[in-house]
Amino acid sequence: MGNTISRTNSSLRGLCDRVSGAPPPSEHVVTQNLLGKLSLPPLLFSLNHSRIEGSVFCTASRTTYNSKTLLLLGLFVSFMFELLRLVTTCEYAGRFHPGLMSPLQRNYTDSPDFMRWLEYTLTSPLQVIVICSTIYMRNEQQLLLISALQGALTFCGWTIEMCIFHLQITAYQRGKWSQTFLDMMAKVTTVLLAAVYVHYVIWSVILSSYSAHEDNMRRCDYGIDKIPTILKSIVVLQCVLFSVFGCVPLFQIAVIVLLPTRSTGFIWDAAAVAYSLLSVGSKGLLALMFVKLLTDGDCINTVDGSACLY
Repeated sequence: MGNTISRTNSSLRGLCDRVSGAPPPSEHVVTQNLLGKLSLPPLLFSLNHSRIEGSVFCTASRTTYNSKTLLLLGLFVSFMFELLRLVTTCEYAGRFHPGLMSPLQRNYTDSPDFMRWLEYTLTSPLQVIVICSTIYMRNEQQLLLISALQGALTFCGWTIEMCIFHLQITAYQRGKWSQTFLDMMAKVTTVLLAAVYVHYVIWSVILSSYSAHEDNMRRCDYGIDKIPTILKSIVVLQCVLFSVFGCVPLFQIAVIVLLPTRSTGFIWDAAAVAYSLLSVGSKGLLALMFVKLLTDGDCINTVDGSACLY
């Protein structure tokens, strides 16, 4: 089967060339072109007589997920966590007895916040799936892998913050550049590099998928003028915002290394504000741009008029 698919991919590759003045291709060739170009490589499909509903970009079935539902679920989960954080903060401020609250409910102001990373672990995979849906990535296995990687990457933020917390304590107790400090710095660096690699894998897949669609539009003439412009804005903006998340721990480490040890306590409040702004910004902008995408009908302009993909 693998050899058959490979040969099929080879036969479909390069069939779609934009040639000026070329006669219109037959329906059979157009179908092959659409399969070969608009389905992103590596092309994994079965050629049978089953009925497929949807567009050349994606198909619909009883098990197809709904992007609007996922986006609303992510916003709802974030709202509930923020509400919980507000309630526990008020409780902490009013009673001044943090020990009366469970570790999960406790509001940390000078140390890592586990609840923050639990929230992001639940919501960021949903965001990534919605982002993938906007560029017509609908392969179930691919989405499961990407979303699982995103969840693991986000939860890794808790590990990184704990390492930074211990790095700060070590700098205070043993002094900077002590052997214990250097050992902890090596651990932080290792976890950060692993997180950067996973982030690279996730977004290289997403960006390459979008680039393949752009390349299709440049190289092939399907009667389609262009992909909706807002798709590129969604992908690039979300990639930048997700990447900036990784800059926050770098800032914390730089403060611990460069400033006097007793002057580094503010890094947790600063990180909390930065993460909150990034979280609200990424989710809010994704929601607004996704609504605009749906409002516009997610349509593409063709020589015969407007064709809507969903």
